[in-house]
Amino acid sequence: MAAPLAVVSGGVFAARFADFSTLDTLLFALAASLLAAWGLRAPRAGAGEAACLLGLFLAGAWLADAPEREPACALPSVLARMHVELEDPVRLRGWVLRPPESLDDADRFDLALESVLEGVPACGGVRLTVNREPEDPPLRIGYGARVELLARVRYPENYDNPGAFDRIAYLRDRGIVMTGTMRRYAPIIPLEGRGGSSWTREVWRVREGLAARFEALSARAGLTPEPASLLRAMLLGDRSGLSEETKSAFERSGAYHALVVSGLHVGVAAAALIALLRLLGSSRWTAGAAGASFAGLYAMLLEGATPVSRAAWMLGLYLAASALFRHRKPLNVICAVALGFLLWKPALLADAGFQLSFLSVAAIAGIALPILEVTTEPRRRALLDIWNTDLDLHLPVEQAVRRVATRTWLEPLITALRLPTAPATWCITRSLRLLWGAAALLLVSAVLLVALAAPLAWHFQRLAATGPLTNLAVVPLVGVAVPAGLSALAINRPEPLTAAGWAANGMLAAARKGAQNLAGEWRVPPPPGWLAALAGLSLIAWTIGLAGTRKAALASGTAALAVFAVLALHPFPAQLEAGKLELTAIDVGQGEALLIGLPDQTAGLVDAGGIADFRGSVSAFDIGEEVVTPYLLSRSITRLRFLALTHPDTDHIGGATAILRNFQVDELWLGGDAFDAEYASLDTLARAQGVRVIRLVRGDERMLGGIAFQALNPARTSVLERNDLSLVLMAPYGEHELLLTGDIEAAGEALLPAQLAGVDAEVLKVSHHGSRTSSTVDLLETLRPEFALISAGSDNLYGHPHAEALERLRQAGAYVLRTDRRGLVTVLTDGRRLEVR
Repeated sequence: MAAPLAVVSGGVFAARFADFSTLDTLLFALAASLLAAWGLRAPRAGAGEAACLLGLFLAGAWLADAPEREPACALPSVLARMHVELEDPVRLRGWVLRPPESLDDADRFDLALESVLEGVPACGGVRLTVNREPEDPPLRIGYGARVELLARVRYPENYDNPGAFDRIAYLRDRGIVMTGTMRRYAPIIPLEGRGGSSWTREVWRVREGLAARFEALSARAGLTPEPASLLRAMLLGDRSGLSEETKSAFERSGAYHALVVSGLHVGVAAAALIALLRLLGSSRWTAGAAGASFAGLYAMLLEGATPVSRAAWMLGLYLAASALFRHRKPLNVICAVALGFLLWKPALLADAGFQLSFLSVAAIAGIALPILEVTTEPRRRALLDIWNTDLDLHLPVEQAVRRVATRTWLEPLITALRLPTAPATWCITRSLRLLWGAAALLLVSAVLLVALAAPLAWHFQRLAATGPLTNLAVVPLVGVAVPAGLSALAINRPEPLTAAGWAANGMLAAARKGAQNLAGEWRVPPPPGWLAALAGLSLIAWTIGLAGTRKAALASGTAALAVFAVLALHPFPAQLEAGKLELTAIDVGQGEALLIGLPDQTAGLVDAGGIADFRGSVSAFDIGEEVVTPYLLSRSITRLRFLALTHPDTDHIGGATAILRNFQVDELWLGGDAFDAEYASLDTLARAQGVRVIRLVRGDERMLGGIAFQALNPARTSVLERNDLSLVLMAPYGEHELLLTGDIEAAGEALLPAQLAGVDAEVLKVSHHGSRTSSTVDLLETLRPEFALISAGSDNLYGHPHAEALERLRQAGAYVLRTDRRGLVTVLTDGRRLEVR
């Protein structure tokens, strides 16, 4: 099944670059059919096989290229036809597609539309966020309930930078066409009738019942919140209770797979069920059918997530092959199931979850297991029933010899220790088998680290060297926690959940210990396309080599490890233009993060973005981790000459912690000493990371990369307000100057003209996101900027940039570039010419 999977994948991939119309595809398919018929008559098997593969290639391309037409009733189309202004709340009617999920100060649920406004038919999903106070009870409303409500709807948006997560595609894949927000205590009016399917309604009823049972059992078992949240995520797929610190620890230690219900969890649970039924006397077929049925029901209960569905289908196909007396080849099963998924939904080929899910099991089956079969497994099997000499006659020669050698030292050891033979033998051989099992698990984890390096670097810019060691502890604990937790839910008793809680605590400790070793965690730029392809080919070659001679296996394994080393080390220069000064306003929404590319092809960063709620709370979404870091890594930037923080507002420094952790930062620039208390944690982290902390005040200068950065604000002593104490930097290069103004307002801007006399700063980073109190006439008349960059969020709550500020910029002759309208904006200069992208 490998060749069909490869050509269908090739067809899906080709559809990204070329159009495959129905007529053209049918003509090519007809040609392939004629070739196949000729191959059958000749008979020439090669021609027939080529025709079949060509047909599968065309099928993949045609399915992937099938147009997705938006129905006329789709909400965006309806609102456009009705000329609805999105500033006002819109009346929505529909049924609950996904019940509410509780957040810290809001509830979020999905609504399948039936009509909009005053009964206008509409369709599509809307993801609604209902604001509430943290102490308010969470919203309770079941799947299928029909409701009417008022919400302010919006088109979903992405952070418009290279390397950014495609949130629009993510929501569209789940049937969500728009998002919306509702005021606190806004009424949700129940309507008669039910929506959705009765089967899905029953699935949600079971899920909610299991969640309620888990909460009750957790209380009876005395579980503390952290292990309880971890078990809820592992058993029911509900990660809403996990803290950001816990998620980060598992992610950085390479054990994040334990937090999501994956093939590992399903396999462990199914294996435990099969073993129990066999112990109770069931036949192999009955036990296997029960295990496969459980996996299928579990997948449906968890809404068919790819890893769980993959595990269920593979287990079912594997057991079906056994029932039909077929050879059970794991790689064939994996390829067959992956092919089925791709034919059902070709877009999965680009999905990170699909790639990691199937590549991981393929690497275990095609690479790890063959290596284990010639390393640890013969040694483990040789220890079984060690005193049974008759068994030696039925084993391969090497294993028989190893058993004889083991007995030669085991017998005198037991005699010397004066221990009973049977219990001493059991203890020694069991300990040795556990050691070989640990070595096997370590080897499998190492193989997965190598095999998954390319997709992990491509999608998440992350590799965890501590993963194999962390998984050495985590995976066996998953083998305890999952069966024990599911048993507790099945029999409604707290005792098994207590054992699962002990395992969860062990997993938490192992993940935190692994995460502490930051030297073992890489944040790596995504590989070039050719290197990612080479990584895939090297894994295929390694799989084939392991099936051949020892020399071929060694050579192919060495090649795969060499490609992995290149992926991890990423010996490619940063994508910065030599001899040019660059200012890039990264799209971070309602915040600010400015990349400074220096003429010597090094880089710095002014501010790091962040999100502050209008009620003052800080969002759990880390702009530095999720937006700024991926963009910098997409340009192969792994070192920053400086990180300058203009002032400590969250929308400017919220991402700074992630930047200091993820990059080699030479210097941290802070303005004056007015905000020492608010910078204290960053100052401590920077010094712990070996970053030089520098305080800049008016008149100071830093020469880096051929640019003399001049600090124009704050003064050494000042009575100005918070925003007006922002660090202001000017970067001259040749005939041009860049002026970076932080969040200063009118009072702060009034101090600049005297320092800028005779300076024409052609590029102005507009202060305070273009607020009404920024971009004063005096400053603009002094600077006469050619370009004005404004970093602001689309449709932000503050109304930035303000119409008055925009008018002053227009009258000054500045060409305005806004991240809320254009996404990421770049201005470059070689000292003579200015270039805008």
